[in-house]
Amino acid sequence: MVRAHRQAWAWQDEWYGLTMEDIRELERETQKQLAMKMNKGAISENETTDENASVSVSGRDPKVRPGAVDVVSLTTDPLKHKADYLKKLQENVEISIHAAYGSAKDIWIYQTLGLSRDNIYIVGKVRKLVRKGVRVLVQPSNRRAYPLQAYVNAGAFIQEDISDSPVIIGVKQVPIDNLLENKTYVFFSHTIKAQEDNMAILIDYEKMVNENNTRVVAFGHYAGVAGMINILHGIGLRLLALGHHTPFMHIGPAHNYRNSGMARQAVRDCGYEIALGMMPRSIGPLTFVFTGSGNVSQGAQEIFQELPFEYVDPKDLPQITELGSTNKVYATVVSRDDHLVRKDGQPFDSQDYEENPELYYSNFATNIAPFASVIVNGIYWAVNSPRLMTIPDVKRLMQPSLTPWLPSSVGSPALPHRLIAICDISADPGGSIEFMTECTTIDTPFCLYDSDYNKHNSQNFSGPGVLVCSIDNMPTQLPLEATDAFGDMLYPYIDDIIKSDATKPFDEENFCHVVKSAVICSNKKLTPSFEYITDLRKRKSMKFHSFSEKKKNILVLASYASEEMRKLDDLAKEAGITILNEVGLDPGIDHLLAMECFDQVKQNGGKITSFVSFCGGLPAPENADNAIRYKFSWNPKGVLLGIMSGAKYLKNNELVKIEEGK
Repeated sequence: MVRAHRQAWAWQDEWYGLTMEDIRELERETQKQLAMKMNKGAISENETTDENASVSVSGRDPKVRPGAVDVVSLTTDPLKHKADYLKKLQENVEISIHAAYGSAKDIWIYQTLGLSRDNIYIVGKVRKLVRKGVRVLVQPSNRRAYPLQAYVNAGAFIQEDISDSPVIIGVKQVPIDNLLENKTYVFFSHTIKAQEDNMAILIDYEKMVNENNTRVVAFGHYAGVAGMINILHGIGLRLLALGHHTPFMHIGPAHNYRNSGMARQAVRDCGYEIALGMMPRSIGPLTFVFTGSGNVSQGAQEIFQELPFEYVDPKDLPQITELGSTNKVYATVVSRDDHLVRKDGQPFDSQDYEENPELYYSNFATNIAPFASVIVNGIYWAVNSPRLMTIPDVKRLMQPSLTPWLPSSVGSPALPHRLIAICDISADPGGSIEFMTECTTIDTPFCLYDSDYNKHNSQNFSGPGVLVCSIDNMPTQLPLEATDAFGDMLYPYIDDIIKSDATKPFDEENFCHVVKSAVICSNKKLTPSFEYITDLRKRKSMKFHSFSEKKKNILVLASYASEEMRKLDDLAKEAGITILNEVGLDPGIDHLLAMECFDQVKQNGGKITSFVSFCGGLPAPENADNAIRYKFSWNPKGVLLGIMSGAKYLKNNELVKIEEGK
């Protein structure tokens, strides 16, 4: 039964759901059509002897000229079938293929037949624009999935200088120094979150939305696909470093595969071994938590579903972690109403949250994350929104108390904690996952986050912490598929974009709704929908200054909760004044750290027998048994120099000066 299930998985990928009988019938019909077309009676003498006859593998292509052979007459052609069949044509029918055209997914097929990229013609969006009379300039780059010759074949001009072009389309943000005057720029600018750079951008893909406020141009799907492949690969390496060989070891990083179909097959093979019970029992059941339900999450779940899986409700996770099986994996999809709680106890309201996110907090770190083996984060995080996990949250999740209780031994060790990995596909530094301050890269895709020291280690997979993958350009690991999909989404709006004039007032531009909604600035001014960015930038700059409303917010430079301070607290409450006590070094931060240390020892079942602090401070009078009535051990020289230094301060609005040495 398991073998049959695996075979069904394999054929589903290769044949897009066709049964074996369908496949055999398809092959018989194709052989018959090929024989008829290659028969001398069906094709004229000139055509049959033409050594340059072309072969179309596009499927029902109306542009196939006389003398061409439509190899597979299907709208959807399995790629492997195309490649194998064309090889048979070359070998058995002695057809010579000198050039080919098709879509991006066909490139590798033609290369296996011996064609160079110069002789592969892609029917893509650039060719369509050229046929419309649009002059397309392409800056040379060796990092693109498509070679420059493909753009030349499509009719584009290759040149470094693009200053003559009124519209410049890219993907990533352009450095300010490279921005050209009076141009329409289109790319992901991230200005809607008030980042400091690229405020001269006109159109941002991120804000191209339809009437339902749904994004229409995005890389999210393939970011999710690549991200899920990557984290499954990383899980295998991390578990190996922790002493466990698992089926995940046979999954590679996303860019190791020619296309997502090949990656799916590797994941499917891994799932076959999991279904056979080849996961170590000391690891316990694996639970995957997907945040969000958009393109990113859907793409990630597509890959996840190649494993033997079961979806559960978030509230059932505690039970699954205790009673779940190891011959399948579990998943839950977390939506806003699963973890966002209004601070005043009112029920969650989506519209209210959109308008007032500051009135909500997230219980994700306490109610969901403790039961997750892997967290796949794909949510969009706005500046005022509550975070999924803060730095202290992750520190708590790394406690041994959250380790699954399972039989273990030296050869079959238990996990140090339940949470193994986080795949932050949103790649938003300092965003919904606070400790993620830097993105990882394709060449260094993983790091271990050590919550005790708040540090990232990308050197190896062993050591304390949680594995993190947060590559900010994951779709580039599946470049051809991601490029084609993005082009398909953008093309319906390209006419509006190329007709724009950056020198015109915004009101005079005749944009459709989707493009107009994404115009962030025009003529060096923010458009009305994005004027809030000015306020956000001001708020960001205010973080570097200390200020308060007059007579309403007071900073008290004392760390002691004395009787006088308690009385002052009551008076302050009556007057509506907020008083913030300073948390100094001694006493203060050293005391807080000491208490944290005590709590950790108690949680781990330890007992404190002695405690020594290496911070100085003013002791109780009965313990001030020295000449200067001060106890210190960490920097005696600094204390003595401080005593001899001069001082200047205000007392009753009068300046008081104390000379050095007095």
